[in-house]
Amino acid sequence: MKYKKSIFQKYLKSKKNPYLYDIFKESRLYASNYTELNDLEEGYFYYGVNEKKDMSDIESVFSQKLECRICSFSKGRKGDFNPLMWAHYADGGRGIMINFKINEPAVIDKVKYDGHYHYDQEEDIREIFIHKVRAWNYEKEYRVITKKTYVKIKIESVVLGPRFNSSSEYICTVPDGGMEKSISIKKLLEENNIPVFKAAEYYNRYIFVNNPLSY
Repeated sequence: MKYKKSIFQKYLKSKKNPYLYDIFKESRLYASNYTELNDLEEGYFYYGVNEKKDMSDIESVFSQKLECRICSFSKGRKGDFNPLMWAHYADGGRGIMINFKINEPAVIDKVKYDGHYHYDQEEDIREIFIHKVRAWNYEKEYRVITKKTYVKIKIESVVLGPRFNSSSEYICTVPDGGMEKSISIKKLLEENNIPVFKAAEYYNRYIFVNNPLSY
């Protein structure tokens, strides 16, 4: 599997995020239908229509697209601080970043920021989902295209955002005998023995500080 040893990043909000418990307890990430993603042009493609019979081919492509699920994440160099990812996906720096490896057999695709794809009926449908317009290239995105709802991961560490604090508002809901209860992010990380770092400003740049007891 290509990128088998690679460490990827997932940026998430932490305030009342109902998915955090599942991520840490089950060590997995949710794979979305393409219609659930935030790119308004997700799944767009070009296809030459020269004859009327080609319309049935296009309908087949749309049907295949709906069967696919997408697990999206980033890959940056160790120690990189991506301010746009923190701003857009981690609640303006108040959330977290998970460092992880894919922990199941999977095809991991690097997204290409070269515009919408000119799709050929003979190609793998995955090709449509790994081409995006250049405006998204700050994400440095990788994807697992699957038909499953979840992708198993091995969590390496968690980085708390520069605006993260231990206020009681930073909680998530967890199942409890058919009902729900609240748990703090700090307790959730401690219970799962996950190494924790903090993004901290240092001489006009951000570094990741290994000081899990102070957050």
